[in-house]
Amino acid sequence: MTYTEITSDVYRNYIKQYVVRIGPWKETVVQVHPYTYRNENEFLHLNFSQDPDKEYEYWINEIGIDGLFTDFTGSLHNYQEWTSPLSETSKSPRQLLGQIVSLVIPYAKA
Repeated sequence: MTYTEITSDVYRNYIKQYVVRIGPWKETVVQVHPYTYRNENEFLHLNFSQDPDKEYEYWINEIGIDGLFTDFTGSLHNYQEWTSPLSETSKSPRQLLGQIVSLVIPYAKA
């Protein structure tokens, strides 16, 4: 199949029966879950000084993607910890659990 065929409305209508999300290459679109963020220098862009944190910063905060795929979850977790807007005093397990519960409750089934 060609790119034109797989991006057509006809094909999208066909695959929507069983496809929930599509993860395109990070250079092609934004506002989705681009793939695959890796820490090896050969995959890091030079304009980010080959620093995965700078790449996360750009895609998450400047472009505004709403998720991503990575083979290096530890690096992404560290980035999220370092850039978290929460103060150190609000990071107790009980407080974080309370915040998670408040986010989930609106979606709980009655």
